[in-house]
Amino acid sequence: MRHLLHLICLGLLPGILLLLSGLPGWAQCPVRQPTDLTGALRTTETYGCVPLSVSATTTHIGATNIRYVYEYNRNRVTAPVAASEHKYTKPGEYYLVQYYEVQGNTNLSCVRVVVYDTIPPRVALTACGTRADLTISDLQPPSGQYDYFVIGWDDGQTDTVQATQPRASHVYANTTARRIRVQGIHKFGRCGGVTTQTFAPNQPPTVLAAAPASPGLVRVQIQNTGGFTLSLQIRIGNEAFNAGRPVPPGTSPALNTPADTLLTTCFRVVPDGSCPGYGPSPEVCYTPPPPRPQPTAGAGLYLPDAFTPNGDGLNDTLKPFGDAPAGTYQLTIFDRWGRVVFSSTDVNQAWDGTTGGMRMAVGVYTYQLETSQLGGEIRQQAGRLQLLR
Repeated sequence: MRHLLHLICLGLLPGILLLLSGLPGWAQCPVRQPTDLTGALRTTETYGCVPLSVSATTTHIGATNIRYVYEYNRNRVTAPVAASEHKYTKPGEYYLVQYYEVQGNTNLSCVRVVVYDTIPPRVALTACGTRADLTISDLQPPSGQYDYFVIGWDDGQTDTVQATQPRASHVYANTTARRIRVQGIHKFGRCGGVTTQTFAPNQPPTVLAAAPASPGLVRVQIQNTGGFTLSLQIRIGNEAFNAGRPVPPGTSPALNTPADTLLTTCFRVVPDGSCPGYGPSPEVCYTPPPPRPQPTAGAGLYLPDAFTPNGDGLNDTLKPFGDAPAGTYQLTIFDRWGRVVFSSTDVNQAWDGTTGGMRMAVGVYTYQLETSQLGGEIRQQAGRLQLLR
């Protein structure tokens, strides 16, 4: 009895107290002989994650021949060892038994050792604007599942969620990519496996371009890498934006929308729902080209400042208008890097927006136009033009 009081007064670990109180665990320990006395076993933590090292000793003064069975099993004989430390390299439930003698009497102690696995949790991550939504799944067997999860959001904030409700959300202050860390925690041992995932906030949807598709129709190209449900809103002139129309799904949808191609018309997209940080996109406007002036006799040549080579039969080619020169004619068009994309000495030859059979990109180009008269007068013109589709 004095040994039992000695153990309790020493404040030994829960495993020993469980055993002594008659709770489950006692049945897994050795059968105590009538002459065996209760020992005074002291150990380091007996709950923890694999690999778990446990050191053992006794507080009983005068103890001799101290020996241990670290993985005791009633159905398998294991010889005791003198080593006072053991590393458990596999998860599971073990029983550590200590034997020693004092004044010819055998003393016996037994404690349960629980070694948890560290299987990383599975994390499903979704983005809604700058909000990250996590759903955590515990892949441990039922007997060794985590008690809670600790989430590091990579912006200085940490959250703890219970295993019974393994979901969490967090809103970031900006669109910087983050490395989210999720660790499953065993309450006893305060350890567990870790999963990390990179969170990249959705890029906001934008209108890339708006150009006439045919008389009365404007084709709007949209970028929607986040896969949002979008509405396309339209504003004509200085009017307010309308209520909008649905945008087809996809990351790069395009749609033709009725519009007066003779009026300036602006477009923007608005995400449905309430994803943080995202409102209406910047507007992109279609401005009709100015009307072509009517050439007059002797006024020379006029080159339009825009054309739309999209195959609709309207404004598909670019050529000068006006009086053909009596002498020479040279038209050269350059891309933004200064490379020649079209050159002609025939005033009737038009550019169809291709070079070497390849369609040129939408954008701004520059040109040089040089003409001469029979009397030797040379006229040079230069400017910019837009290729639209």
